Amino acid sequence: MALRSLFHQNTTYAASDLRALIDALGPQTVSADGVVAKGLTVTNASSKLVVAEGVGLATASASTTGNNYAVINTADVDATNYAGGGTTWAPAGTPTARTDIVFIAVEDKALDLVTSDVTTAYFAYNTTSLPSGKTCIKLAEVVSANGVITTITDVRTPTRRWEDPWGVVGRGVRTGDFGPYAGTTATDVLAASATIADDRLYRISLNCRLYTASGVRVVITMTSSDGTTTYLRLVDTEFYDGTGNTYTLIGQSAVMTSDDLGGAGTRTYKLRAGCADVGQTLYIDAAAVAAGIPATALIIEDIGPDTTVPFV
Repeated sequence: MALRSLFHQNTTYAASDLRALIDALGPQTVSADGVVAKGLTVTNASSKLVVAEGVGLATASASTTGNNYAVINTADVDATNYAGGGTTWAPAGTPTARTDIVFIAVEDKALDLVTSDVTTAYFAYNTTSLPSGKTCIKLAEVVSANGVITTITDVRTPTRRWEDPWGVVGRGVRTGDFGPYAGTTATDVLAASATIADDRLYRISLNCRLYTASGVRVVITMTSSDGTTTYLRLVDTEFYDGTGNTYTLIGQSAVMTSDDLGGAGTRTYKLRAGCADVGQTLYIDAAAVAAGIPATALIIEDIGPDTTVPFV
């Protein structure tokens, strides 16, 4: 494809050119499960699984196609049985739970060896996997047993523009007390799993309520899952009030690059705490630091691209 502009009126482009131009408007990447910009939620109406209005993108499955298909649904539509048999869906009739999948499939007769160009909402019984080799958007997983639906789980992947913040990507919470702990060797308080992307910035936030004797120096770090790599020292403070024991609310945050956090990938981070000196004791109280905020929480938040990295 030579240089093209999507909205030139008196020009007809090949479908492959239009798919490439759509990529300029959509997210930077589309996963194999597709992405949803808005809507396309799934509900149950009698014996139907209904897909609502919405917009999404499906990445082409065939190796020769590339680019993405834009999908729009302008009215509620009943999902069709992928194995054939119409739009009637039946829940599992036994106590053994069954999980079914709801998805949209885009079929292209020029590329997918089908007889017509068609986009269809489907359900498939007893699977959570999309059909192999199909261009799809995954929408929901439906669990049923004893003739009724147990849950409809939203599994849509939201669109994400590279220049936007992606929000919370990891969160670890401890709702119970920690301690009293008198060790100088740091020990685990909680864990948080997060998926880190290259060339992006992350805000690490800690909320907790410490209780210590006056003069105790507390060290709290964020480490690798095995504790051998320290990524961030969140607290290294001697608490002193001159009278005795003291409560201290901690609201600490730091901004880190993806490299600071070990590079791209999905990993588990540990929040670890200990005392700096022998004979000292720390305690993390279970009382909430504020209404609706857990007692101890480690939040990992994507706040956007690292603009110090050259744009390519």
